[in-house]
Amino acid sequence: MRQFRVGRVADIPLRMDVSVVVVSAAIAAMVAVLAGDWAEILNLSAGTDLDSERLGVGMFPWLLGVVTAVLLLASVLGHELGHCLAARRYGLPVESVTFWLFGGAARIQTAPATWRQEAVISLAGPAASLCSGLAATVAFLALAPGGTALADSVLFVLGYLIVMNSGLAVVNMLPVVPMDGGQTVRAVLARSRPYAEATKLTAVISVGVASALALVGVALSLYVLVGFALLMWLTVLVESR
Repeated sequence: MRQFRVGRVADIPLRMDVSVVVVSAAIAAMVAVLAGDWAEILNLSAGTDLDSERLGVGMFPWLLGVVTAVLLLASVLGHELGHCLAARRYGLPVESVTFWLFGGAARIQTAPATWRQEAVISLAGPAASLCSGLAATVAFLALAPGGTALADSVLFVLGYLIVMNSGLAVVNMLPVVPMDGGQTVRAVLARSRPYAEATKLTAVISVGVASALALVGVALSLYVLVGFALLMWLTVLVESR
């Protein structure tokens, strides 16, 4: 899709795919619609005292939706900057960072010279996300439980940042190419074997992990369908009596 330039950070050009605008709008709308429900979940799971009615009424939830969508992009940027700064540490030029439909991508012009460099660069992104999530957690714990409209809003956003950055770190560490975890696996394998062989072996591992995840997804879907069918059957049985 068409891309456009949105600025520079640390002298690295930032580009954005037009699909990001649509995805960001969808995320903002989803947060706005579910803001009250998410506030209740946060109250139950973290012991906060957010006013779910206030957060879910009027234009307030839409403002939260826009803020969280922007902060999600900032979290993705922080993740990619982790890769970029690690690459620069080894003298590798960074061409750009591009936001697209499934997140972000740092374009490094030169391939790492050693397996250790590739591993460090791959791990730097998830490490940056974990640091962002940890910072948000510390701020969240310092501010909880809330009470005022401003405190509720800040806690809501911090809770969102904790989940998003933790999710970015975990998902990207899956041992599947081109995720950071897959790149790390290839780097470790290349320590004791030719790079081409390490790449092929990583591809096999990626297929295996992806297949396992697909099977888990199918199994969970079947469990949901069976549970729904049993619920409907029990409902009909009870009503018939």
